[in-house]
Amino acid sequence: MPAKPTHSFATYTYLGPVQSVSLRGKDTDGNTVTFFEETLCPGRDYLLPEGHAAVAGWKALNLIMPAHQASNGDA
Repeated sequence: MPAKPTHSFATYTYLGPVQSVSLRGKDTDGNTVTFFEETLCPGRDYLLPEGHAAVAGWKALNLIMPAHQASNGDA
């Protein structure tokens, strides 16, 4: 049976510089799981795990915002 991730996901628009990232966390069985591995480009939307420390940091640094806010011009 595949492991279930412990995070929910939301779509964010990335506003920072181009960078390669790999986000990992633990599933319900305690196994390390890669949630996301991508090269982030400014202005593109990405499905990111809520509650992940890196995502929280990007929010705090205003490197990402919910996609609906970016499309409304709230950036």
